[in-house]
Amino acid sequence: MTAQFLPTSLADLKKNHVEQLDIIMISGDAYVDHPSFGPALIARYLEAHGFRVGIIPQPNWRQDDDFLKLGKPKLFFGVAAGNLDSMVANYTADKKPRRTDMYTPGNASGRRPDRATIVYTNKLKALFPGVPVVLGGVEASLRRFAHYDYWDGAVRRPILFDAKADYLVYGMAEKGILGLAEKFKHQTADFNNNPNTVMIKRDISDYHDVLILPSYEEVVADKKKYAEAFRLYYAEGRKRHPRTIIQPCQGRFLVVLPPENLSSAELDGLFTLPFIRAPHPVYGDKEIPAWGFVKDSTISHRGCFGGCSFCAISQHQGKYVVSRSLS
Repeated sequence: MTAQFLPTSLADLKKNHVEQLDIIMISGDAYVDHPSFGPALIARYLEAHGFRVGIIPQPNWRQDDDFLKLGKPKLFFGVAAGNLDSMVANYTADKKPRRTDMYTPGNASGRRPDRATIVYTNKLKALFPGVPVVLGGVEASLRRFAHYDYWDGAVRRPILFDAKADYLVYGMAEKGILGLAEKFKHQTADFNNNPNTVMIKRDISDYHDVLILPSYEEVVADKKKYAEAFRLYYAEGRKRHPRTIIQPCQGRFLVVLPPENLSSAELDGLFTLPFIRAPHPVYGDKEIPAWGFVKDSTISHRGCFGGCSFCAISQHQGKYVVSRSLS
């Protein structure tokens, strides 16, 4: 069977005789069907495990039409701001609006909202009440705890609280998102053993041997408490077998379950998935600069032991390096 792009429109569903998708991915980037683009990679991974997946790239958040065009998924929506944090994509370090966006056709700016993860989720919750929303990507991953926001100049709540989504998967979360998909499919209520998963709980009495961080209220009020919280979760995340991390926030608890990485063989398997390895034809001859950087390259490994203060790779991909095989 010839590989096809993932469904992006009602016409695609009709052509493939699909009445309803299991999962619909929302992305702040243009749709390039290549493993360097996170939402496309996750969608192909889920597809390879038997789920029908569609993708809505760069929806117009000022209207409803784009969010409605693939209908209601059976299981959940997946939301990612894209390969970059949306505020980094939209603004310079001087907080001036960027005039370009390398993940957009024609290098055009203005195709994703500020704080895209929150905006997309709020839109979906209004249009599809009761349908779960799962957050992912760099923006969600690096904002999973209470965090200092450079653009606001203030400490913000964990993004799961602000977005009001149901779950968040952080880091390189293929196993986390697949686990959630399987649990939703089989209507399993217990998500407490699902890797790379973040939830909000009112009761944490079932959790044992956990790391409790200073609360959101404490880190907002005291810079030393903020520094302590960062030190604690940073050090825990660099362990081979980290514990569940919990952060109290306004009468509830953020529960961050430990990650699970792919093996080298599993990482190899990602690159055998049926990617088209090209931008979607709807973009015509409009160049997507980010595609130009990766189209003739390959991904050799994940993770970094360095932990440099200016870099987020070890916080997102983890400390331990997983390499592809030589073959």
